[in-house]
Order: sequence, then structure tokens, then C-alpha cells
Amino acid sequence: MTAQVIKLDISQMAESFISLGERMPSAIRRGMVRAAHRAVVILHKSTREAPPANPAGIGSGGAVNYGNYLRAWKSEATKDGARVYNDMPYAGVIEKGRRAGRRAPPARVIQAWAIVFWSTPLAPRRRIARTS
Repeated sequence: MTAQVIKLDISQMAESFISLGERMPSAIRRGMVRAAHRAVVILHKSTREAPPANPAGIGSGGAVNYGNYLRAWKSEATKDGARVYNDMPYAGVIEKGRRAGRRAPPARVIQAWAIVFWSTPLAPRRRIARTS
């Protein structure tokens, strides 16, 4: 069974809503779920294309380290429509930054990340990691 596609301009909306009758709420919900699934694809693309986070602009772009954050984008149907979310524990830090007053990650974690992903000589990487 194929989905019914309705193309309307704003002046035709009321008439369309009336013609769908009781099916309108479920049609809207299905549209919201499809939009949420498409949003995940858009978020994957924008996550990959984000500029590098380091101040010097060195390294690859994107909010992608090992790919865990990228793969954690999900969408799901809810009772009232749909939701799009990222359930990685550190998603909030990537999206909004570290909260004021919170401790920075341990230097060894930053150093390990810098050594793997920054394209700078080893000595500056260690110095940067120790100052964090």
C-alpha cells in the first residue's frame, strides 16, 4: 500500500483537514515520524561537516572522534508524534559545552585524544593536554 501524498498551498489546508476527517491525527503523526527519521540523516551530515573544535582549526572537521556520537542520533515515534535525540552521555557537552564550574576531563584523556587526532608534533600535544 502506498502512502497518500497531498500537496497543498496554505489556502487549501482547511479543506484538506476536513476531507481527511478522523484520519487527520494519524496522518499528521505519520508525517512527524517520517520527518524525525529524515532529521537523523540531516544531523548525521551536519555532525560530519562541523568545523574542527580546536582553536587553531587543526585536524579533521566534524564532531566525530570514534563515531559513537554520530551513531547515537536516533528518532522514535511517541504517543504524540516523534522525537529526535542523541543518547550518548557526553552529547550535551558536545552540543552546549562544559557547564561553568565543572571540572575539565582528566589530562590523560585529553592527551590521548590529542595524540590520536591532532596533526601537530608530539611535544605540543603533550603540553596542550597538560594545561587543560
